[in-house]
Amino acid sequence: MGTGARSTDGEQRLNVAATEPSGPIGQMDSREGRPPKPVTKSLNRPKRTRLSPAARRLQLLSIGVDVLVSEPLDNLTVDRVAADAAVSRGLVFHYFPTVRELQLACLAEVAAGLAGIIGEAAAHGDADERLRRGLDAFIGYVRQRPRTFETLATYAAGDRDFGQVFEMFRMQMVELIGDRAGMPDDPLISLLLRSWVSFTETAVLQWSRDEPVDRGDLLEMLIVVTNDIQEQWKARISVD
Repeated sequence: MGTGARSTDGEQRLNVAATEPSGPIGQMDSREGRPPKPVTKSLNRPKRTRLSPAARRLQLLSIGVDVLVSEPLDNLTVDRVAADAAVSRGLVFHYFPTVRELQLACLAEVAAGLAGIIGEAAAHGDADERLRRGLDAFIGYVRQRPRTFETLATYAAGDRDFGQVFEMFRMQMVELIGDRAGMPDDPLISLLLRSWVSFTETAVLQWSRDEPVDRGDLLEMLIVVTNDIQEQWKARISVD
């Protein structure tokens, strides 16, 4: 009898073990006799990758810049970047203490990228070729990322900090025409160049919305305006 009872108990234990899932989900809480809390949510959570501080900051900036490609600046928040990077809000705040600093850093990244594209395009050839290539690169950038550039230009016009961020792009544009024309350091000429940059920004942005003329025609118009500015400079020099 004793032996048979032990055998029956052993069979029951084997049968229970055979029907339970293996691993933590199938284990019973020995204190309360019920399964532990489900772990499905944690299993579905994106795995966080360990990065160096420099790489992590670059990752967060890249996510912010991607947001600006198709969405307004107001959508660039700490919560959004943290979610897209699968990190905590606290980690984002570690690199960017405020939302404004995050937005400024991302806009600076956009402006630096645009300046780099223009600078690379205008790196070779004579002055006329550099001007043409630089302007064409700018047109191409705005055509592909109209919302990004409009965000950059709009906030630069109404906010001093954003304006300073945008300055690196505008200086690159000024160098295009200044280098071509050999213009001296003159306050009036500087004002003229700045006006040309503003005109170019507005013309290209307006064109990108519905492209009413061919891209080549837009480029030629900008070059004609540039030639007129050079003539104005020559006239001023001759009067002096």
